[in-house]
Amino acid sequence: MAFSISAYYPEAELKESEFAAALTRVAIALNLAKSTSVQRTGPELEVIFMLAGEQEAPGFTGMRMGQFNRDDKCLRFETAVPKLLNHSGDAHKYILAALLDAAENAGDYLTQENYLFDVKSHMALVEQLHP
Repeated sequence: MAFSISAYYPEAELKESEFAAALTRVAIALNLAKSTSVQRTGPELEVIFMLAGEQEAPGFTGMRMGQFNRDDKCLRFETAVPKLLNHSGDAHKYILAALLDAAENAGDYLTQENYLFDVKSHMALVEQLHP
């Protein structure tokens, strides 16, 4: 799988938010696209969306890259989700933009590491999604 997505919800009611629904739709669209060759090749880009709640919020803004595990062929990203997107009808646009950013950042990093990565195919995969 080229992309895997998940979320950290600091409050239980956020699991029923518009953002959660949009994330589910994007996950389904990614799953339906699993027949594309980029979805069957590595590395996997794991993107974790960190939502902000009333009492807790990510301690960063934007996106941060985690460690690349060569054995698992997985590069992890965390994306801080602004609180205003928790209940926004545009949440899916933010998710897709974050996936594009992750692909671009992965391309830059993996090129530096001399690791083969087809950034154009990853970005094309995201651009063809219609959640």
